[in-house]
Amino acid sequence: MNVGAWYESDFYTGFAFGIDNWDVGLTYTAYLSPHDTFGTVKDVALSLAVDDSALLGRFTLSPHVLMAVEPGGQADSGAGEGVYFEFEVAPGLSLDGTPVSVSFPVTVGMSLSDYYERTSGNDDALGYVALGLVASMPVRMPKSYGAWEVSGGGHLLSFRDALTSFNGGDRFQAVGTVGVRIGY
Repeated sequence: MNVGAWYESDFYTGFAFGIDNWDVGLTYTAYLSPHDTFGTVKDVALSLAVDDSALLGRFTLSPHVLMAVEPGGQADSGAGEGVYFEFEVAPGLSLDGTPVSVSFPVTVGMSLSDYYERTSGNDDALGYVALGLVASMPVRMPKSYGAWEVSGGGHLLSFRDALTSFNGGDRFQAVGTVGVRIGY
């Protein structure tokens, strides 16, 4: 089968639960390359997020942290399986008179251990910083179908040395996103 430019396909499963305004999640992800650009990378991630909308009204910060370990295969082709840490705040607000919400996520991706290894074996502690703009809105569906939301946005990523080398020498990368979220 000719997969052309299909670089990556991600399979993930997980669960999350909420206590008051806190959400805790555990996710298993397998990153696959149909084009055989890289071997399968697996990670298990634990996340923690807080819904601060009750505290700030229309304006939110939506902070979250995530830590992931690579139990098999690694993203950087280095010698050791890595540990990744991510911190994000996504200041946002609901637009008056519309169902649209806009956020401006700022994400910092870091290596706690061997996650962003260079070919020399050195590990970059800071992997990337991403700035974004995301708009989202609910989609009306019967309650039995769950809560639906559509979103779209753009992000600009700035890479440190290890990721710059994986990105063909480019220190910056623009990424567009489109998504559908369904919650039950």
